[in-house]
Amino acid sequence: MLLKGIEIPVIINKKNGSFLPFHQKETAEKLKKYDVVFNTYPTGSGKTNALLNSIKELKFKNVLIIAPINELINQYKEKVIKYLKKTNLDNEYNVKIFTSPGIKEEKSENQSNQIFIKKTFNSLQKNIIISNPDILYMILFQNYGRITSIKREMQIQLLDKFDFIAFDEFHYYDPIKGFLAANFLFTYAEIKRINPEKIKKFLFLSATPSIFITEILDYIKTKLEINISSYEVKYEKNKNLPLKKSLSDINLSFMYGTIENNIEQIENIVRKEYNGILNIVIISSSLRRVALLKEKLSDLNPGMVTGVVKSSRLRKNELSKKLIFATPTVDIGYDFEKIDLLIFEASKEDEFFQRLGRAGRILGREEYIPEVISIVPNSLKNKIEKEFLNIEKITRKEFGEKMNNIFKKTKINYKQIYAGPLILQLAFFLFIFETNFIKDNEFFEKYANDLLKMYNIKIPYKSLKRIYYVYYIVYMYAFIKENEGFEQAKKWIYYFKNMINNDHEKIFQNAKSIKNFIDKYILNFRMTDKENIKIIDQNNTFNIEEYEYDILYILSNYEIKRIEKDVIYIGELKKKREKIKLKMITTIIPEKKFFLAYLEINTTYENLKNITFLYPVYLVNRNTEIKGFRYNLYIRKIYVGNREIKVFIGKDAIVAQALFGEPSWKFDIVPIDRG
Repeated sequence: MLLKGIEIPVIINKKNGSFLPFHQKETAEKLKKYDVVFNTYPTGSGKTNALLNSIKELKFKNVLIIAPINELINQYKEKVIKYLKKTNLDNEYNVKIFTSPGIKEEKSENQSNQIFIKKTFNSLQKNIIISNPDILYMILFQNYGRITSIKREMQIQLLDKFDFIAFDEFHYYDPIKGFLAANFLFTYAEIKRINPEKIKKFLFLSATPSIFITEILDYIKTKLEINISSYEVKYEKNKNLPLKKSLSDINLSFMYGTIENNIEQIENIVRKEYNGILNIVIISSSLRRVALLKEKLSDLNPGMVTGVVKSSRLRKNELSKKLIFATPTVDIGYDFEKIDLLIFEASKEDEFFQRLGRAGRILGREEYIPEVISIVPNSLKNKIEKEFLNIEKITRKEFGEKMNNIFKKTKINYKQIYAGPLILQLAFFLFIFETNFIKDNEFFEKYANDLLKMYNIKIPYKSLKRIYYVYYIVYMYAFIKENEGFEQAKKWIYYFKNMINNDHEKIFQNAKSIKNFIDKYILNFRMTDKENIKIIDQNNTFNIEEYEYDILYILSNYEIKRIEKDVIYIGELKKKREKIKLKMITTIIPEKKFFLAYLEINTTYENLKNITFLYPVYLVNRNTEIKGFRYNLYIRKIYVGNREIKVFIGKDAIVAQALFGEPSWKFDIVPIDRG
């Protein structure tokens, strides 16, 4: 099936024949008029330059560009510096990147990361700061660095300093990750209410419009009655302008199942097409299947671009090869100049379109037609064959509509997700933010209640504080005890003795576990379920010998040579993935649906028998199993004593409590007894 390419309107420079995509000019023009602009032009049409052109045209003083992964940030820095030099703005702006490696490279030897960021924020020079959301998230929650007064100052600077905030690759942000963006917009609205002269501009770059940000803007306009104006720069063919192709035609075909199910066929295709000249990229959702490809095709010396390779230098070397095997690491921030053959797995709609967009990017380049093979779940086979029966050629718009229908799943509303344990995220932010408004309690009180209403929390801030503040007290108790010692932690508790009673004794006994849960699932931008351990792989499966990865994945997929303290030495890939059994450290199934529990690996390896993991758990019945499938929640089987039960664990358990809990806001994060 031929998937037709895309042509975008451009402005031609008659003197030298160069061209500017019209949307790059339009984005800057709309930012002059509107507070918030969405650029939803297709992948490969130059959205990054729309951002850079806006900086040049609007002459912003302090710019914050937020990109979801460090690799993209490094690329951004190069592009920004090059653009500033080209437009003679290189002496006007100071360009900094906020990533751990980037800060380490720039700060002075005895300077802490916290002081480096503080000085950058306080700089009088025009700044363009390019940051990952992780660091900004920690600053927002006053959780970055050690000096409390600086934490507070940095939080206020983050929310107030920048006159232009741009989010790139915004499709990456689900309603949970989007808390940062929502908070920026909401805080700006509340400030604008009392100071209408305050002007900030926001730009969201994504080929997919953000529904939840649109809903938040609608709430601000209709419920708060604050006029935050917005506009979408969307793909349209302007009849009065010439067109240039940004995405080429593609020859697209489908396989079903996974790479592992089709490994022989894929090996044959690669061996037939590989000649050291054509560029071949295979993207798998699974690290195991990338390893399997390497096992089958190692003689072709493939590049391995995976999350286990952290070094930019090593990744650059791997990306230079003509045959590349990759994990979703390349979904964001990797602009392959030319892909002749692309094979990719996708089980979700966003994965599908993101990976499809890797091929055929030809704006300003020579046109060619790549071959693309998409491997999708068997459950979609009948739908795909029915939708594309007898279709030999199709436009991108028609194709997108059909694939949206094929992948159709129930989407989670941002208000739904915060109805459960993630209400603690809102609560912690407000508890921390309140410390800045001791002298202006009236502003804070309105700010807090408006924020809660925006997330459909039906209780006022004072009631929220009565219910959840004890968790904040115990979190800080554990934090201070861990970093400053028991005596300092006791002093902290003394300040709040009137808010603590005998009912809270069990909470304090489990302070360390509660802090562990909050750090991992509430105050963590990425909210990961992985439990990493150091791996030694003498086979160099991913062209690297030593790395850290999830212990459960390793035990499921590799033969284990030996296990030492905190290190696993692995051998060959197992012929078949083994399901690792987790066991709850209790013999009694709790009566409540949602709870925190310690799980251990049911294993014969002596060095792993005492390793436990703290997970949120949600007990599944037939009804929630069916509902969970609609929301892409993954069922696990764990043991309680000798009995096997079905559960959601980790992030899925938190989502399940928000969706199915009765009531969803009533939960306990004290781990169940180990008895």
